[in-house]
Amino acid sequence: MSINKINILFLFWGKKGGGAKYSLEIVKELAKRDDIQLHLSLSSYCVLLEEFQSLQLPGFIVDTYSSIKGFLKTWFFRKKELRTLLYQYFVDKKIDFVIIGMDFFWSSVILDAAKMAGAKSVLVVHEPEPHPNEPFFMTQFKKFGLYKGITGADQIVTLTDHVKFFIQTKYNIRSEWVSVIPHGIFEYYKTAIPKQLPGKPEPVRILYFGRIEYYKGLDILLKAFKIIEEKTDHVKLEIWGSGNLEQYADLINNVENIHIENRWIDEEEIINVFKNSHICILPYRQASQSGIVGIASRAGMPIVACPAIGLQEQLSDCGAIVSDYFTPGAVAESILKVINSPDLYYYLSVKSITYAEKLSWERIAGMFANLVHSDYEENEFKH
Repeated sequence: MSINKINILFLFWGKKGGGAKYSLEIVKELAKRDDIQLHLSLSSYCVLLEEFQSLQLPGFIVDTYSSIKGFLKTWFFRKKELRTLLYQYFVDKKIDFVIIGMDFFWSSVILDAAKMAGAKSVLVVHEPEPHPNEPFFMTQFKKFGLYKGITGADQIVTLTDHVKFFIQTKYNIRSEWVSVIPHGIFEYYKTAIPKQLPGKPEPVRILYFGRIEYYKGLDILLKAFKIIEEKTDHVKLEIWGSGNLEQYADLINNVENIHIENRWIDEEEIINVFKNSHICILPYRQASQSGIVGIASRAGMPIVACPAIGLQEQLSDCGAIVSDYFTPGAVAESILKVINSPDLYYYLSVKSITYAEKLSWERIAGMFANLVHSDYEENEFKH
């Protein structure tokens, strides 16, 4: 049976971070498919703009914002302009679906334009609620954006069953309107050969990678590492990521074997960061999932994580150990368990590689394609 070609606009108006990379990988695979005519809309401030544009897809670029002041100006004075621009594109190009690659502030504008034009909408929800200790202003806008997006989109995509259940419960959304499509694997450093613990005097390099924010628990890791240093002398803590370290100054000064790169990490640097590290630590207080899991798994790295519910689900089939509690002592105990057992370390490395092989971006994009190709009545889209 022949499959009708569907016109899809993939939209990502964010700037950088995991959402940009996630969207790029899906777009690259959707663009290869014969059953889809893919269009693309991006923010002019997207750090991966050139990589997106190299795909030579039809679409348009939008000036969003580069600061809080710029965001407020765009939000209060250009919403109608952006809605009209989108509506006209939907109509002119006969767009059947818009896929919003990440939940963010513009959902209400995008979904209003889609409904006016008769286009169906798919919203990917990465995090279903604001993170703890975020600024009040950001928290309120995120809550507003999530509410408008989740209640207004025709179909929601979550990355884990945990987030799906949260959305169904909090927003009274029917199960048929929420699909789970897991996060694919970012390939920076790829290996098919399991890692092994280094021999002395080379230290075991324990890696914290990503933006430094309260919910990601760097303070828990720093306290745990102090405990580890008291029990072994061949470890080193690697911290790679941007964010404010002032509140962690005393904890940092309290440990000895530490290397910090407190800045935005360029893509070309990531290969060596994961190639040269041995254990990836995710001491998150809260997380529905993490793109770091995929990077570490593709690099064959064992993972030690705190027991955040969504993260536990993502790690259930991965080479990971989850601590019993969100405490420095529990995290230190889990890390030492891996460090002190070469056989366990090797087993976890093999399991990480196997896990990574299951989550290719081709497979993830195929799940999106199946979603939009499925019969509307079968999927029971909202509108």
